[in-house]
Amino acid sequence: MITMHATISATSLRAVLTVIASVLLTVGPTVWAQHTPTLAHLPWMIGCWANSDAEPGTSETWRVSNDGSMIGFGRISRGEQVVTTERMRIEKSADGNLVFIASPAGQDSTQFVIVNIADDEVVFENRQHDYPQRIIYRLLSVDRMLARIEGVVDGVAMSKDFHFQKVECEN
Repeated sequence: MITMHATISATSLRAVLTVIASVLLTVGPTVWAQHTPTLAHLPWMIGCWANSDAEPGTSETWRVSNDGSMIGFGRISRGEQVVTTERMRIEKSADGNLVFIASPAGQDSTQFVIVNIADDEVVFENRQHDYPQRIIYRLLSVDRMLARIEGVVDGVAMSKDFHFQKVECEN
């Protein structure tokens, strides 16, 4: 058996490590920036959406605010009666991550942190919240979107889907 020993001088090792570090410092931030979630990933949410399944009267409207965040307004109605409303906001937090802030009528605001984003889906999560712990928006087609809330209540997994159809916004 032949045993080979490679020796590398400290100077050569330092040179190799310097090249690797230079490459990582040059390419690393660019690659990271490409994967950092931004509001630019969510233009498909903007507009007016009406529930397209068995629960008529549920709607959401999303727009871009003057400060660059996204503002949402949700409403559930039964006939002419508005049952509940919710103000929503998606913005960049101090640490640079996207957060979803839900403010249901008559309740404190709750913040959900982004855990996943793709071209057609965004997922926010807050495991400490009672229900829901996850909020998911998924683009199904150009004019169809699914909003889903998920969580565990008393040890039981629960979820609710809202199937939305894009509609013309009322002024």
